[in-house]
This record gives sequence, C-alpha cells and structure tokens, in this order.
Amino acid sequence: MKRYRRKTGVIAIRIPAPALDEIKKEATAASMSISDYTQQLITRGREWQSAIGEARNLLQTANAEAKRIVSSKLEGELRRRNWRLEHDTGKWVPPGVHQLPADGFIEPTEPAMAADMAVPAPKPKKRRAS
Repeated sequence: MKRYRRKTGVIAIRIPAPALDEIKKEATAASMSISDYTQQLITRGREWQSAIGEARNLLQTANAEAKRIVSSKLEGELRRRNWRLEHDTGKWVPPGVHQLPADGFIEPTEPAMAADMAVPAPKPKKRRAS
C-alpha cells in the first residue's frame, strides 16, 4: 500500500471566537485564505522571536561592555588619587592608610600617547653668510 505524503502539515488549534473573527477579517483584507494568513502570522512571529533573542544578546553584551568601561574609569580615578589595589584581597586602600607616595599613574589618552610618540622636528641648518 502506497503512503500519501503531504507537502504541508496540518495544525488544529482552538482560539476564542473574537480572535477567529479578527483573523478572518485580516485575511480577507489581505486577500488571503485563513490558512495562508495564519501561516504568515506564524512565520513572522518566529522571525520576530529570533530577532528579539538576538537583540537581547546584543543588549547583554553592551551592558557588560558598559560595566567594564565604567569600572576601568573608576580604577583610573582611584589610581590618580593615590589609592592602591591590594592584590591579595582585591580591595582598594585609601592614601591615608597605605602611607605610600603617588605611583605616577598617568591615564593613557590619545594626546598623551601622541606626545610620547612625537619625533622632534629637525633643527634648521644655519646658512653661511657669503
């Protein structure tokens, strides 16, 4: 006996009458059958679910990066004010407690790096009077 293979699947669902009426109206307005319109709704819903998942991942990554940036700015400010990081405990110690001189921390900024990397211009040669 040969089996009949369907090219499309069948989904039977129960929905409230008002929702069914709304779907019928929207399908008629789109010049589509209820089946085609429902398929389009499901396909778009799955696409939106995927897009929302990607957006959540992007937001989570952005939040982690923002937290890292804020943390690094805080570390720079603490070092500028002569706070010291105890590597054993991971805690910051204020200057009045550690009694050490400033360590000369300079926050890397583009102008400072550019000044460090600048090559002095050659001095003009003196001309001999003829």
